[in-house]
Amino acid sequence: DLRYVIVDHHSGTGSEPSVTATNRRGVHDAMRHLLALGHRRIGFITGRMDMVCAHDRLQGYRDGLAEVGIPFDSDLVREGDFIQVSGFQQGRLLLQHPEPPTAIIASNDVMAFGVMDAAKAADLVIGRDISIIGFDDIFMTSQVYPSLTTIRQPLAEMGEAALEMLVTVLQGRKVLNPRRELPTELIIRQSTGPVRPR
Repeated sequence: DLRYVIVDHHSGTGSEPSVTATNRRGVHDAMRHLLALGHRRIGFITGRMDMVCAHDRLQGYRDGLAEVGIPFDSDLVREGDFIQVSGFQQGRLLLQHPEPPTAIIASNDVMAFGVMDAAKAADLVIGRDISIIGFDDIFMTSQVYPSLTTIRQPLAEMGEAALEMLVTVLQGRKVLNPRRELPTELIIRQSTGPVRPR
């Protein structure tokens, strides 16, 4: 009988009230940014695939490819778990591919930090030899070097919306919109740049 509202990582089933962000559109925006910079071979590291947000972000990646007619290549997609070490491991595998990507999107900032470590270990200059994008816009994205291009989730607004929804539930009133999606925003920093011929 516990009353609750789920923030971001809802299961996608049932009618539980939840607040999330435009995960699919956010990654699609990131793909458009990379494609405009000339990138055509773009890697993607998913989050835990038992979460709806991970599927939505992967779909945004696929949307970006489809928009410009690039076939989906499963070799360029690696499954992560939202933890930095998986970003490093999966990023390293992508960079060791015979035809490595010129850009990589990670499904959260922490994994993107791992990809940055993998790129540095491979003696790549981030923003020149490889472009990297994260998701969330946590505090450290502007503090690392180079600063990380990322998709900002409106975390404070999501928390406020969830609290308003929870108060409604606790008061026994019906939540008129049980699935709220708040807009993401692409934040461009130093970790992305034009593709370089290899």
